[in-house]
Amino acid sequence: MTKNLLLGLMEYICQYTNRLWLLLLIVIGFTVACGNDYAKTTPEASVPERLQPLYQEILQIHDEVMPEMNQISKLQNSLSSQLDTLRNQEPVNKEKLKETNRMLGELNRAENAMWSWMHRFAKLDSVPVDDKEKFLRAEKSSANSMKDLMLRSIEDANEYLKANEEPGD
Repeated sequence: MTKNLLLGLMEYICQYTNRLWLLLLIVIGFTVACGNDYAKTTPEASVPERLQPLYQEILQIHDEVMPEMNQISKLQNSLSSQLDTLRNQEPVNKEKLKETNRMLGELNRAENAMWSWMHRFAKLDSVPVDDKEKFLRAEKSSANSMKDLMLRSIEDANEYLKANEEPGD
């Protein structure tokens, strides 16, 4: 009896395993048959040849300022620490607290500008071909504004932190 049960279980496992292999082969077959060509699915591929230089200019702006996101994060941390210190001081320096908060707000705005811009630009694939030039020109203008905001907020925060260093820092 136990032998029959064991044989039945083994037979069931083999049939189940064979079905899994069959399913896996079908999925692989469909994937290969669909010819998932990465080059055809990139945003760059959806941009007409005549607009490629504009597209590349926009990417260059992004690539220039994206590394600055690390600097923004470091400055946000420094200003947040300074805010905590200022809040715990007696007497509270309200002007310094207000200015530190303003600097932190500018950095947050710059960071949000980058994320918002990237989110909008990611929609390039869904823009009809006839509207791509208008879209790209608007995004180039937006990218330049985002770049200016990021660089200005970084510069202002660095200057503020340097001017407000505690002796011995």
